[in-house]
Amino acid sequence: ADAEHLLSDQEAARLEKIWRPVGCARCDQSGYSGRMPLYEAMPVATSQMREAILNGASIDELYALAVREGMTTLRGAALQTVADGKTSLAEAMKILISGS
Repeated sequence: ADAEHLLSDQEAARLEKIWRPVGCARCDQSGYSGRMPLYEAMPVATSQMREAILNGASIDELYALAVREGMTTLRGAALQTVADGKTSLAEAMKILISGS
């Protein structure tokens, strides 16, 4: 199934080419070989972030601050693997949908 409808207009514009798996004998016709990690890590590098944590900011507030400070979200990391041709959009979106 096509996962392109799950993208925002901004995300779709970021993907110049959307890769789709093509099978072979080596991958048992799946189009995939092995696994790759996708992760979201929140850096605590600014005094504003440290202060927010110490003052008991909510998870939503911390997340928004981290994104403003440049954190790559899990969704962003997944879409970057698609943009890099390392996986298909359908495979990346399966990870995001199952994790929500």
